[in-house]
Amino acid sequence: MAWLLCRHLESFTPVNFNNSTVVELGSGTGIVGIAAKILGAKNLILTDLANQLPLLQSNVERSLTPEEQKGVKVTELNWGKNLDEWKKDNIEKGKEIDYIICSEVIYQKECIRDLFLTIKKLSGEQTRVIIAGKKRFGFEEDFWALVEKWFEVERVSEDKIPLYWTESQ
Repeated sequence: MAWLLCRHLESFTPVNFNNSTVVELGSGTGIVGIAAKILGAKNLILTDLANQLPLLQSNVERSLTPEEQKGVKVTELNWGKNLDEWKKDNIEKGKEIDYIICSEVIYQKECIRDLFLTIKKLSGEQTRVIIAGKKRFGFEEDFWALVEKWFEVERVSEDKIPLYWTESQ
């Protein structure tokens, strides 16, 4: 799913990452955030739980040149917790986050409320939120019901994103 989101960001979304501030929630490997940086993000904040940060930092160092790594920060963020403090420590005063992106982050029903609160708290009036995920458990609709009360939502079907495959010979 992360790969599909990268393809979508690159080719089919009216997204302009140039000089933007992007926060990726639940970054995992960081592939989506790294793609946003390559596509022009000025500031990129990759977030996850503390135990994921070494892998995330390693992937940044392996995937981006030293020049591209400027403006990239890898930091812990626990959804729903200390969000005012986190925002004060990580977002330049007076600035808004331009994009919040995440892929495959809805995997535990217990986390839905905290994920929603995190997105809501970090979002400004102009923030665009881009979320990729598959229906797997049935409770994802609970999350979308919350989101649709506060945000304008456009759903993009997987079949609208062309896939390119190569096979070695």
